[in-house]
Amino acid sequence: MHLSAELIERKNELLLALRREMNGAVAGSMRDGGIEYGLNFGVSVPTIRSVATRYAGDDELALEVWRSNVRELRLAGLFIASPACLADEAWSGAVDTMEIAENYIWSLSRSDEALCEVVARLSKSRLPLDCYMTLLAYARRPHLFLSECVERACVAAEQSEEPALRRAAENLRIRLEE
Repeated sequence: MHLSAELIERKNELLLALRREMNGAVAGSMRDGGIEYGLNFGVSVPTIRSVATRYAGDDELALEVWRSNVRELRLAGLFIASPACLADEAWSGAVDTMEIAENYIWSLSRSDEALCEVVARLSKSRLPLDCYMTLLAYARRPHLFLSECVERACVAAEQSEEPALRRAAENLRIRLEE
């Protein structure tokens, strides 16, 4: 795949801006906690979001950085991409950590239409991160989703081996009872 010089330049600018915000202690703490990325600068999510706003709506750049194995670039891609771009299955299918899942749903939430499109796919899955994203989407915009989709995700989450996913389902059930 041939990348244009302009795209390479934008990607390098973004990478350098994020690298300037590097926090090695945070990166080490994440690694010690079992969160692995090919490269992790330890930049806070609000800082990544702030840096990424300079490139907002550049779907070409968003897709390019999403394909990387650099934590900050992947997260920046979520904040750069338009919701319509994020709705493509290539994005949700590549979510591989809870941190990425949370920020993916947060970014999708800018468009009810895109969020509903993605949740319609995710709610049919029993993969833990797909269930987690369904629960997150419901927590953000409960009026948009059918109770059957949420119930399916809750049941799958409760049967999961992942404690955080089980807690998310438990918290959602408590919220529903209120």
